Amino acid sequence: AILGHQHYTIDTSTVDTMLDSLAGQAHNMIMTKQIRGPLDYPGQWFEDIATLAKDLNIDCAIYLGTMGCKNTWGGIKVMMKMIEEELGIPTLIIHSDTWDDRVTPWPTIRDQIEEFVNTVVVQ
Repeated sequence: AILGHQHYTIDTSTVDTMLDSLAGQAHNMIMTKQIRGPLDYPGQWFEDIATLAKDLNIDCAIYLGTMGCKNTWGGIKVMMKMIEEELGIPTLIIHSDTWDDRVTPWPTIRDQIEEFVNTVVVQ
């Protein structure tokens, strides 16, 4: 599950089982899980987003994509289309960079989100 709903246990019987338990936990953490990409488990991103959308009762989905993350850019447009069509949730994709705001300055990101919310989300 997502957002701390998963209760992990650690098998403490041997060092190997403890390491396996920790590896299993890390494998399913959000960033680690998602970085594997959409081809490792088709539908994984959509299932996670659908769960979050339901749990959080979201009004929209906004993707801030770091330009160097080829894993996500390879499938984000398809993902956003699925979110809009299957969940009925409006989506916005913004090109950004976590460390370098020359890609898209923060005021521009804020303006894009405000415009999206005002023209698409709040109708």
